[in-house]
Amino acid sequence: MTQSTEHKTQDQWVIEWATIPNAPTSTWDRYQWFFNPTKPTSMRLSKVGAMWLAKKTDFDLHLVGLDRPITPKMLLQLERLLTQPYYIKDLKELWVHSEQDAIMLALHAGNLGTYLDNLQENN
Repeated sequence: MTQSTEHKTQDQWVIEWATIPNAPTSTWDRYQWFFNPTKPTSMRLSKVGAMWLAKKTDFDLHLVGLDRPITPKMLLQLERLLTQPYYIKDLKELWVHSEQDAIMLALHAGNLGTYLDNLQENN
């Protein structure tokens, strides 16, 4: 289980999304689309960002059913370990862009804690 070496910043994702027809072109887009816009490597999407991507683009977000709600430890691990955009809904659902993360979480039967612990050990 290895993590991708490619890690785009928020600004790089915003530049990519700006090529989508009817995309907002404001320089403040990352402040709308990302939950933690002051940390350029944070990949957590805001509700606005996730809903815009889901409704206006063909950008894939894969729903991962979790076996229990996300804990504070998991939130910190997600910030450090995931390298592609993701959205957290009510601490009970995780929507990930990375197909690899979606598959691995499915293989872990939705046990996000174990998956993140394994990723952390391999870093």
